[in-house]
Amino acid sequence: MKQYDLAIVGAGILGTFAAYHAVQRGWSVLLLESGMEAKGASVRNFGQLVPSGMGLNGWRNIGARTIHHLTEINKSTPLPWKKNGSLYVASDEQELQLLEEMQQLNDAQGYASRLLSVNECCELSQPLNKAYAKGGLFFPDDATTESPKLLATLLQFIIQSGRCDYRNGSLVQTVEENDSGCSLRTTDNTIYRARDVLVCCGHQLNRLFPAILQTPAMRICKLQMMDTLASSQVKLHCNLLTGLSIRRYDAFHSCASYANLITSEYQQQLQAEGIHLLFTQRADGSLIIGDSHHYTNALDVDSLDYHNDQHINQLILTEAQRILGVDTLPINRFWNGYYSQHDNSILATSIQKNIHAVTGIGGKGMTCSGGFTELVIEQLTKQQSLDLINIV
Repeated sequence: MKQYDLAIVGAGILGTFAAYHAVQRGWSVLLLESGMEAKGASVRNFGQLVPSGMGLNGWRNIGARTIHHLTEINKSTPLPWKKNGSLYVASDEQELQLLEEMQQLNDAQGYASRLLSVNECCELSQPLNKAYAKGGLFFPDDATTESPKLLATLLQFIIQSGRCDYRNGSLVQTVEENDSGCSLRTTDNTIYRARDVLVCCGHQLNRLFPAILQTPAMRICKLQMMDTLASSQVKLHCNLLTGLSIRRYDAFHSCASYANLITSEYQQQLQAEGIHLLFTQRADGSLIIGDSHHYTNALDVDSLDYHNDQHINQLILTEAQRILGVDTLPINRFWNGYYSQHDNSILATSIQKNIHAVTGIGGKGMTCSGGFTELVIEQLTKQQSLDLINIV
């Protein structure tokens, strides 16, 4: 029976990027996916690659590494992505102050960004409500992708290397360590062997090692999003992030005036549903708009229902129309997404010497998976515990 260097359970963005880094080191890799394809948070998101919004130094640097890896991969195989940047638009003077302070922090660190006037913002986002916008901050090194297409392209690139075997429809039931490495058994009683096993289970925390993964330190987030029909009404030249995003994203917590933010009653109404407004435009002209956030303890996951709350959808849609300055947007569909988020920003742990797990990356999976799994494979190469990885 073939023994792989690494078996990965879960072919979402974390598992797929881990497979990429392992293959780059010449390892033989087995990538197992329980469904016919990944259908979780890895493909239900905006496709925004935004190191700009991550916590300064730590996760922002990790996100920048993801951009680096995608740039390198794109030299070998065309990826469905554009390095077209992100625009943060302030809706009031407080948010504009945060953007100005962030520009100063970026200048001190040599991180590319530039402040924009309202008219310059309107050139990047067409239309944009001038009554909403007070100014903007543009980050040229961020990128946009269509996440289902990106994941599929990455997967094929890895498979074509000849060093990765992909098995979909393979639900792993047990993982055990033994004298020769590890064995994995799927529900159809197929057994695989590998030197190391990496579990990348997303929010499905109760399948393998629930005592370690499904704990009070882990939360499950339910979010709601929508997209529009293809339309020439809107033309976005970059990712569009808005005032509530400035108030939410970790990067801006480093700004001096962040602690003094005053929140209006209307903003509080949206924030009570975890809403901040993001926009991504696909190649066909359709928009992805969202999103909301509701959290529960991973041990109480059944309290998060699978229904789509139309009241929340209407709050998002009304704010989206206000920001763009349009009367209506032609909505195509609504959907829910679910992801796991650990209290320490991610759970990366070595359960046993050769059995490891990475999950709970929260809403930064698309941006940071490529960079973080690089660290994971480095640790496995050195035969060191994943618990030693520390991102400030």
